[in-house]
Amino acid sequence: MLRRKVQELEKQLADWKARHGHLEGQLHQVRLDLQEETAQRMGETNRANSLEDELNFLREVSDAEIKEYRALLSKDNSIPDMREYWTTELGNCLKEIRQEFEGQLEGMSASMEARYQSELNEMRLGASKGNAETAHMSEENKRLRSQKNDLEAKLLDCQAQIAQLTSQLRALQSEFQSVSADLESEKSEHRGDVDRLNAELEAMIKELRDLMDAKLSMELEIAAYRKLLEGEENRLSLGGVVQSIGGFQSHSEEALANALQNRASSGFHTPETGKITINRTASGTVSIAEVEPNGKYVQITESSKPSTNLKNWKLVRTFDDGRATVTHVFKDNNVFATEKEVKIWGSKFGNTKDGVVSSSVNEWGPLNVASRITLRDENDRERALLHVKYSG
Repeated sequence: MLRRKVQELEKQLADWKARHGHLEGQLHQVRLDLQEETAQRMGETNRANSLEDELNFLREVSDAEIKEYRALLSKDNSIPDMREYWTTELGNCLKEIRQEFEGQLEGMSASMEARYQSELNEMRLGASKGNAETAHMSEENKRLRSQKNDLEAKLLDCQAQIAQLTSQLRALQSEFQSVSADLESEKSEHRGDVDRLNAELEAMIKELRDLMDAKLSMELEIAAYRKLLEGEENRLSLGGVVQSIGGFQSHSEEALANALQNRASSGFHTPETGKITINRTASGTVSIAEVEPNGKYVQITESSKPSTNLKNWKLVRTFDDGRATVTHVFKDNNVFATEKEVKIWGSKFGNTKDGVVSSSVNEWGPLNVASRITLRDENDRERALLHVKYSG
């Protein structure tokens, strides 16, 4: 800002100098005009002197002629009247010539005097004006020089302040770099902790899924034993059941399969004998835990806090044998309000049960039917899958 102001002042000084030079040029031109007019006046004066000399010469010539004429007239006394006549005529002519010459000389002198006086006045006025402007410009130059010196002093102060601020900025930058290095090291440590915790979380989730698989297999075993003990004619016969959930098979499952095979070989026949394989996948924290063997309910679980908003999500079971697809749409956004495991009951079985009773699903269908149970979000993306494979 100070440099800009100094530049503006220097520009004004240059303008004043240019104006001063212009005025000096005008003054020089006026002086040249004065010299020219003086030379012209001197020429006119010389011309007037020459005319006056010529007039004197003509006067002398006329006087000489008059004397000659007088001498002739004095000799010739016979015509006295003519001498007086010519004397009078010559006197009148000389008088008229003298008056005309004097009038012209006076007019020329007055004109030259007036012109010279006006030009001299103009030159004096211009010179006085130029002197006043020169004095004003000198004062302005002094003021601008003083202001320039003040601005230079302020500029030096500003430069000193800038140098001080620059040193402070460098110190702050070095401090910032040190703090940034410390923060980066802490960030690296936190990243390591986060990676370690994520690995532990994945291990815990895997362990939880294994436990859920074991729980599902145990419930299936219990249901199968209950059917066998009750001796129902329409029980779910799993003559060669070997249930594998996600590659997990318990010792009790193997024992149950052997017992059922022995029972079938001893003469007990069921309507269907076969093998059920269940695979589960999930792309989020909500997964499908199990389907009740008789199709009373489907159980879903939540493995994180806060709970996932399931509003407008759909639970769909599609059958490979061409049966009609059953679909339940969640209307509540807080399905896992009190429990992390929720059963979605068919309307045929869930009037007095805990969990959610579906208004659109009468029953979910038996377990020993090849099918896919999927959980889809509001954008119809698959978030969890329970795939039931049956071979009989």
